[in-house]
Amino acid sequence: MTIGRKTPDFTTAILDLDGTLLDSTGLWHDIDVQFLARRGIPAPDDYMENIKTLNYEIGAAYTKKRFGLRESAEAIIAEWHAMALAEYRENIGLKPYAAQFLRYLAGHGIRIAAATASDESLFLPCLERCGILPYFSSFTQTREVNRDKGAPDVYIRAAEKEAAFPDACIVVEDTLKSILGARAGGFFTVGVADPGSSDQEEKIRETADLFVQNLGELIV
Repeated sequence: MTIGRKTPDFTTAILDLDGTLLDSTGLWHDIDVQFLARRGIPAPDDYMENIKTLNYEIGAAYTKKRFGLRESAEAIIAEWHAMALAEYRENIGLKPYAAQFLRYLAGHGIRIAAATASDESLFLPCLERCGILPYFSSFTQTREVNRDKGAPDVYIRAAEKEAAFPDACIVVEDTLKSILGARAGGFFTVGVADPGSSDQEEKIRETADLFVQNLGELIV
């Protein structure tokens, strides 16, 4: 399948969740700010940029080291998780055209995989509540590989689960770091706008193979 003349022929779509399909980046920004504020620490801009593509374990270790926190990584994770859980289960919704895009892909026989730094205890209830869980054939979390989304590992693992080579996949992401990681693995990358990455939008446009303001632009 191709999307008009915009993409090469592909059989598998590897999709990010937070900020790409799920309208959740604002939540994580607020959680990071509140978490540091409880400790009397202003949230530095570069910290906010670095933390948003990290999973719980790597993010907690990074946060603990950066700010010299005395609590354990496990305690940091538990606090983050408690702050996020109710929102994912009850309030987090979809980005514009997300459901339509998934339906479009499935209708053309495209396998749909997720590559995410999020935790399944958060995203699975959210995807089910939003009615899009059945579209996915696999989920790959960054905790399954050695590096974060700045490297291609999670996308390669997601492709392996679908028995697909990188040149038969597209990767749809909303952050520059993730686009760079996917491109390093030889994947065709689609950048999608998100308020959480607005300060990087120009660089994402320059780096991604294709850039769209919303997923509706990918529906032909």
